[in-house]
This record gives sequence, C-alpha cells and structure tokens, in this order.
Amino acid sequence: MLNSEMEATLSGPDLAGIAGRFGCRYGQFSRLVVSNPSNSKEALFSGVVADQTLPSGMSVAFSELRCLEACQIQGHVPRLLSIAVSLAGDPVEKQIGNAHRLFLPAGTAAAVRVGHEVEMSTRPQAGAQAKTLLLMARPEDLADEELAERVDADLSQTGVQPLNLSPRAQILLTELADPATSGLISRLLAESCALELLSRYLGMDQETTGNGFAVSMRDRSRIRDVETYLRSEPGLEHTLAGLARLAGMSTSGLKRKFHAVTGQSVFNYLRGARLETAYRLIADDGWTVAQAAYFVGYRHQSNFASAFRRKFGVTPKQLRRH
Repeated sequence: MLNSEMEATLSGPDLAGIAGRFGCRYGQFSRLVVSNPSNSKEALFSGVVADQTLPSGMSVAFSELRCLEACQIQGHVPRLLSIAVSLAGDPVEKQIGNAHRLFLPAGTAAAVRVGHEVEMSTRPQAGAQAKTLLLMARPEDLADEELAERVDADLSQTGVQPLNLSPRAQILLTELADPATSGLISRLLAESCALELLSRYLGMDQETTGNGFAVSMRDRSRIRDVETYLRSEPGLEHTLAGLARLAGMSTSGLKRKFHAVTGQSVFNYLRGARLETAYRLIADDGWTVAQAAYFVGYRHQSNFASAFRRKFGVTPKQLRRH
C-alpha cells in the first residue's frame, strides 16, 4: 500500500489538506443531518488514505473509507487528467461541473478530463464504504515531454468516459492495495499501475473493433454526446435509428463505434445508465422504488428489481431500507 499518509479519522480540514497536495481546493463540508458550520473539525470519515507523487510526475492516491455521517463536500478541481478506479464497496458518485457525473460501481474505472477548473461535489451517505484508487496527471508536472503534450491536448474539454481495466491493471491494483505491500515494492507497483492505467487510457484513441475499424476523435465526441443524452433521458424509449440520427451516423456505424468507445453495446450501456440513475434517486433523493423504476423506463417492477439486484447485489427495497 502507498505509505505517505495514514489517517484513523478524517475531518473536513483533513480532506482539504490532502486534496490541496494535488491542487484541488475543498472549501465546504456540510453535514446533511444537522446544520453545522463548514470546515467542522469533527470526523466525517474513518479509514485509511495514502498518496504518493511518482518519478513520472503523476500522483496516486489510495483510500479505504467509511462515511460516519451523511454530508456534502464541495470544492474545485484544477485542469488535470484523472483516472478513478472503484476497487470495492458502494458506488462512488461525484458531480463535476454542471454537465458531467462520475458514477463508479465496484470493479469499474473512468477517465475524467478537466479542461479548466470546475466545481466538484459529492454527497456520501452515512455508512457508505468505498475502496478507491485515483491517478492524477497535470501536464506541467509530467517529466516526459511527449506525454505532457499528449495529456495537454486531451484537456481541450471537460468530460468523463468509462475505462476498461486490463487483466494486468487488475493484478497491479490488487497488489498495490494489499496492506502488506510497502516501501520500495509499493513505489514500484504504484508507478507500474499508474503507467498501465495511463497507457490504457491513451490507447483508447487507437482501439479498433474486431474488424479493425478505427474510431476518429470526432466520432468519439459524437459517441460521448450520445452517452450524455442517454443519461439525461433514461426513461425514453430510445431506438438505434433515433440515436444514430443524433450522432450523424448510420445505425451500423453507431453500433460499431459505440462499442469501440465504451466497450458496451448501446442498449447494455442504456440499461446501466437507467439502473445507476435509479440507484441515486432511491439512495440519495428518497424516491420510492415504483417512482424510480417508472422514471428510468421500467414498466414492470419485477423486471426492474431483478436487473437492479444483478448490477448492485441488493434489491431496490433493501437499498431504500438502508
């Protein structure tokens, strides 16, 4: 495990101090149950946080935390590329700016590009637990000039995109998160893991379908527009033809390019987006199961409950009781 920071409990100022090492400004920590001033010194989380700056200029942060009480955290994230990995626990959710949302169930990863400083907010619930790893790269910090130029070019706009973890990355992440790993081995694993994740992200622009079909950056941007639309309108009866018109592609082109960019078919992606939206509505906003199911497009609650349990390991009713 990374070994530059260990904490038994973390208050708002503790979190702000850790975030500040990466150029992030966390300014507000509001408890949702009672009215309390920002920056309370009372503990909000318990667990472990460890971070390290690597010889490459990238930074890696590992955390295994349990939320002690419901709260809202707001801050500002500078221009950077980050790769977030949820290793275990409850889904991780953050709002990035006005238009982008990071939602990471356990075992998934995503690349977050911040083209200019944006506000970030998150609302963890009491009892929520998560084990995560975060890789951060700022062009001005990177030792490799070519890499710095490439990352700088990718930060022309803000966006969130799923990242498929390679088997090699999964092995490195497991070893790095092992509490028995320390010292030189930990530093070497951290560097290896960071490079593997970054190369996986950079390689997405060169990925092809099984038929060798490359996806241009312009078409990738169109696919991301489709992703945003699906997440903003989960309850509509979407069709391939309608989505293809939105993207300015043929239906066959949309299917091939969507899979190349996201690693999923259009309707598998839509199903996940619907269930993730329903999870948030039930867990964070207090909607009933019936309300959430209908809003995201499920007309039969039994189908909704089965799909929800397959994805999250709990039924919607169990989540609502929790």
